[in-house]
Amino acid sequence: MTLPQPLDFRPAKETHEDALFFAHGLNMACDGLLRFLFGSGFGEIFAQTCLVPGHSLSLEHVLIAELEGEPVAILSGMPVGAMADFSPVLRWAAGKQIWRVGLLALTALPLFKAMSQHNPNDWYLQALSVSEKMQGTGTGSRLLAIAEERAKSCGAHRITLDVSSNNTAALRLYLRMGYEQERISPRAFLSGGLQVHRLGKALPLQ
Repeated sequence: MTLPQPLDFRPAKETHEDALFFAHGLNMACDGLLRFLFGSGFGEIFAQTCLVPGHSLSLEHVLIAELEGEPVAILSGMPVGAMADFSPVLRWAAGKQIWRVGLLALTALPLFKAMSQHNPNDWYLQALSVSEKMQGTGTGSRLLAIAEERAKSCGAHRITLDVSSNNTAALRLYLRMGYEQERISPRAFLSGGLQVHRLGKALPLQ
């Protein structure tokens, strides 16, 4: 598929619209896990969370791709050393629902444990997602190249990411772009046997 117009890339703005678009992109990137944990209101909960600056889910780490002024894809990532705990803000945004979330999160505990392990010198690609109508246009590959340039500009020698075992299209993309599988999480049997693949790629020195 050929794009009718070139894509524009911009930092996310601190607006409800960008926050909500990022929340839905983040849910897509983690294979629907946010909707599973937080229910149909996950979008507003995560929109409120990412509008608060100073943590790993903040909009300051997000890049949005647009086609003719319409957001179509997101990229979120940062140096591991810049990652900051977002759980206090998320608990505030979720309110009383956080108790339900805590119980459901136990079913995916092996995945969360695997995703929390990082090398402090790496750059972590937290989320990359492309809207359905833009899939197959090379948008994902372009965003991935941008992520790698961002990582190199921060002085990182390696970029890492996590991807669900169910997301075979993303796995194929990352492997095609030179990423290698470093480890696989134990199965989360209470979440349908899901696993998370940790992939990494060495970056050339600047």
